[in-house]
Amino acid sequence: MDSRRRTPEVPEGDIDLPTGESVELFHPMEERSDLIDIYLREISHIPLLSPSEEAELARRISQGDEEARKRLILSNLRLVISIAKKYVNRGLPLMDLIEEGNLGLIKAVERFDYRRGTRFSTYASWWIRQAITRAIASQGRTIRLPVHILDMLSRLVNISRRLAQELGRQPSIGEIAERMGLSEERIEELFNFAQRPASLQDKLEGFDDTYVEDMIEDKRDSSFEELERKFQREEIMKLLEKLSDRERETIILRYGLKDGVPLTLEEAGKRFGITRERVRQIEMEAIEKLKRWVRGNELM
Repeated sequence: MDSRRRTPEVPEGDIDLPTGESVELFHPMEERSDLIDIYLREISHIPLLSPSEEAELARRISQGDEEARKRLILSNLRLVISIAKKYVNRGLPLMDLIEEGNLGLIKAVERFDYRRGTRFSTYASWWIRQAITRAIASQGRTIRLPVHILDMLSRLVNISRRLAQELGRQPSIGEIAERMGLSEERIEELFNFAQRPASLQDKLEGFDDTYVEDMIEDKRDSSFEELERKFQREEIMKLLEKLSDRERETIILRYGLKDGVPLTLEEAGKRFGITRERVRQIEMEAIEKLKRWVRGNELM
């Protein structure tokens, strides 16, 4: 199991949530309905928050208020459970799913921007689902790839896409190996881990709208995040005006620039009525346009 987990005590009375990056609410052991029942009873007494209360807590969190952070987390633990239950029988016991979901909840609390007017539960749901599905990918039985292999596959996917754009064709094993600084044998091993390159776009067993590549730590957004680090939000939105309507809307949806909830390729494709691969192409073309414009204006 993940090294960040340590053996916790079953909570009695008030739940003392750690201030670190892990949530020690569950023991990573065999499924125990009595332990889950105890936990459910404990958190059932925590009151839910109104939108105005969420915004006020988020404002205080932005000012470093640790008590506000703790309260926002605790008030949304039931949200984690409701989402985690949907992933039962997919490789991890419910307690582990909830623990991973709690980690996603903490990340959502740390990244939530109350000024956008989005309900926290809407924003947090995406982070909770992402944490759970990635845990299933790295720890569950659906995909048995070690985390470091997932990281290497992520590089392989992104470098392959970049080379394909540069060359105007699919790159060879040798070209990928040279760009990654690995041997051709190692690249072939990575492709074998994925069964075949196209398997990254196959749907996962037991999932209707989830693909293998969605479970990989995808570095696709690193270029755009680099731009975000250099510009304030208002400047980013002005920069997007350089794009076509479709490109601009694709970037907004894929990175959650309006509501803080990024869409997957599948979700964005359904929104536009196009394939997920076409969404990917539009996204990559848009990012390249933005990078060229920034370089041309000597802002990078």
